[in-house]
Amino acid sequence: MFNKDVHHRQSIRLRGYDYSQPGHYFLTICCYQKQAVFGEVCQQQVQLNFCGEIARDCWLNIAGQYSFSKLHEFVIMPNHMHGIIELTAQQPDPMGKTTLGQIIRSYKASVTSAIRNQTQSQQYAVWQRNYYEHIIRSEASFLAITQYIRDNPKKWPEDEYYV
Repeated sequence: MFNKDVHHRQSIRLRGYDYSQPGHYFLTICCYQKQAVFGEVCQQQVQLNFCGEIARDCWLNIAGQYSFSKLHEFVIMPNHMHGIIELTAQQPDPMGKTTLGQIIRSYKASVTSAIRNQTQSQQYAVWQRNYYEHIIRSEASFLAITQYIRDNPKKWPEDEYYV
């Protein structure tokens, strides 16, 4: 039975913010139950398995699917990914603007679909619900986040997602 107090998910998005507007966004998307779906870190280097390669390839396809987007630094870790995506001013969709949330939903769906097709299993859960995002508002923040992403494999044992 549905109970609005138990089953209502509160949004973690910035209230009133237009996530289709131009800007840089830092994302963290976690795997279901923080399982190491995408590979492992060996000697401070990420070694992607076939699922990790799918996640990487789907991420790289975002710019081709959404001409108004530009990908910056990213890393696929064993049980999550970090990336910076930029939305530019030109959005060609006459039906309305595409939001960051729509892009991430499409990314997560394409990764899940490709992995399920490769494993021949429709039961394979890849992603946790939702994702973390941070609106990058300054060059200093952009540079610090870029360095954080680059350093993520080197600091894997100290990472909050390390399992």
